[in-house]
Formats: sequence, C-alpha cells, structure tokens
Amino acid sequence: MRVSMAPSIRVTVIFAFLWLLTWASKECEASTKIVFPPSDNKSFPRLVMVGTLPTLREFTLCYWFKVHRLDRRLHIFSYAHESQANEIVSFIDDEVVGIAVSDGANLQVSCPYYLRPGKWHHICYFWSSWEGEASLIIDNFGCHGNKTGMAKGTKIRPKGVVVVGQDQDKPGAGFVVDDSFEGEVSELHFWDSALRSEQALRLYKFADKSEEHLQGNLIRWVKTPFHVYDGVIVSSNENFE
Repeated sequence: MRVSMAPSIRVTVIFAFLWLLTWASKECEASTKIVFPPSDNKSFPRLVMVGTLPTLREFTLCYWFKVHRLDRRLHIFSYAHESQANEIVSFIDDEVVGIAVSDGANLQVSCPYYLRPGKWHHICYFWSSWEGEASLIIDNFGCHGNKTGMAKGTKIRPKGVVVVGQDQDKPGAGFVVDDSFEGEVSELHFWDSALRSEQALRLYKFADKSEEHLQGNLIRWVKTPFHVYDGVIVSSNENFE
C-alpha cells in the first residue's frame, strides 16, 4: 500500500496493494469497502481516480452499495469533462434509480421502496451509443429497466475526471452537499463494453476466482488507484448478504 499526505488532507491509496480481493462465492464477502461520511460545506468525502477514461461508445458500470440515508437524491459515480460536467452520472433516491450520459440524456427506473438504508444492493448500468440502448439491473432483477435512443450516436469524451461519492459541476470540483452520497461502496468495476445481463448476474452472485475476467478492464476494484479525500474510511471484511 502506498499512502501520501498533502496540505489538502489528501491520501493517495493504491488499491492494488490494499485490496487483495478474495472472491468468496459462498460467503459473498469482499476484502474492502469504502465508507462515505456526511458532507458539509467544507468537506466532501470522495474518491478521485488516478488517471482517466478513454473515448467510449459503450460501457458497463457495476458496484455494490449501501445507503445510510435516502431522504434526497444521492450521486455515487460521476465522470466530468471540461466540455460536459455530466458525461456519466449515476444517482438514486427513494423512488428512482438512474444514470445520465453525455448530453444529459438519462435512464430513470422507478423502484419505490426497494432500496433500503442499511442493506447492500448490487447494481449494473449498461449503455451503447449504436442504438442508444441503456439498461440497469439491481440485484437479481429485483428492480430493472431499459430504454432505446438514449444519447444515440454520441460518445463519452476522454481525459475527464472520475469521482466516487460526489456529483461534479466541473471536473474534480463544484460539489454540492445535497447531491453527495452518504453510505458505503465496494467492488466498483467499469468496462469499455456493454456486458450481457447474465454476466452482471454472475457478478451479483460472486463468480469463482477463475472468472476474474469479469472484473472491469478500465476500473478494477483490486488494481485501480484513487486519491481519498475528506474523511473517507477504508474498511475491510464486509458481508453483502
């Protein structure tokens, strides 16, 4: 593990060394989770990816999450570019789960009363620009939805900033307390292709270690380095059941 401190109270954590991930199909347990405490006007707990994303015409984003409160809209994953702050933004509230892509086009799926504070959920988002196909799956199809024509023919711009735990109004900044995430995240993966739904279900059920190819090729929870800001807690040994 490599950790560095700076005047901005930044901690750099190289997850490749901290997270020696253990796939456990029976226990459904991962070695590491990230806890995001409440934000305030001076503190915005978040992860900021070291590096960036390439030009994308399709992608898949999956992660486990647990909310501590659900009395407003929470933003978990955001990717901002200097030309478009909302290149990719995932969000949830007490009734809707959704994702916005590129030009503001979005998929919103009604999941009233499904998400519960204190309970782990697994979610995957899929998007392809070819026909503008977008879909999301929560848990074992406990809640799901799709649409066609969402940001059709567009592309995700390269060299932006990935932030986990906050929405960005400009790359790496412009955070708002009411948009912040308060809860826990684990096993976040990102691919440059739209996976099949059955592959997402294998992630939900915890595939065998021999199927590590199902882990993200652009963001991989065991390898991708992030900067850690403003009181984010790195914790271990969480059971998703």
